[in-house]
Amino acid sequence: MEEHVDPLPGPRAVIGEGPSFDAARDTLWWFDIPSGRLFEHRFADRQTVMHELPFMASALARIDDERQLLCTENGFFIRTIATGELQQHQPLEADDTSTRSNDARTHVSGAFWVSTMHKAAEAECGSIYWYRKGEVRKLFDRLTVPNSICFSPDGERAYFSDTRKSTVYTVALDAETGLPQGEPGIFIEDIQGPDGAVVDSLGNIYIARWGGSRISVFSADGIQVQDIPVPTAQPTCPVFIGHDFGRLATTTASVNRNDETAGSTFVLPGRVKGISDPAVVL
Repeated sequence: MEEHVDPLPGPRAVIGEGPSFDAARDTLWWFDIPSGRLFEHRFADRQTVMHELPFMASALARIDDERQLLCTENGFFIRTIATGELQQHQPLEADDTSTRSNDARTHVSGAFWVSTMHKAAEAECGSIYWYRKGEVRKLFDRLTVPNSICFSPDGERAYFSDTRKSTVYTVALDAETGLPQGEPGIFIEDIQGPDGAVVDSLGNIYIARWGGSRISVFSADGIQVQDIPVPTAQPTCPVFIGHDFGRLATTTASVNRNDETAGSTFVLPGRVKGISDPAVVL
């Protein structure tokens, strides 16, 4: 019998995305992209606070104990946690108002990989960028819905997907910089709905399956080893939480869904061997 899973308190998202766990505050952050909202769930008192943003945003990286780097439809912004103050830091596709940020994750080097896509998901309008120390480089383009950005624990390999193409790719990296070494190859083909992803301390990749009501776990050699059920159809991105990063949470979406839990964020049953995301290097 599957364990009953209750959603975390707070409003449901249209497209919940970009969950990030702040271990020092025992707090989970995530976004609702279309509504321009940032959610903050404090596990100590089980309170969820909603922060209105002046733009669509999709992911964040920790800078230090006081600041976060947000990726938004208008580029990178530094956010002061205590006040919510936003300061523009670096443009990203500033000349194209038809695109927005999507998936992102921080590499062990402090590099931040961020994807963009067309707001109406037009074909091959998406890209993946590398950011570190104020420098931005385009890594890959002609993607439609770029997702599943995550990295091996040693920083020597990256994974990413194009959800529309049902394909997950992998590429070797320079562990010191998080920059690709060579061209990407196919990691998994014909996988339905690969969305956000994260890698545990053993190198296993946890991939949210849009439309599949589950998080699928693959070994580093691409063999599926587990499915973790999610109590709604459209999980969007997993994240490790807890003082030892031993639990798994996921955001979800309510697009075209009528069930009352769609768009909620869940802490899933079971234990995992997770790791934290590094801080981004400005």
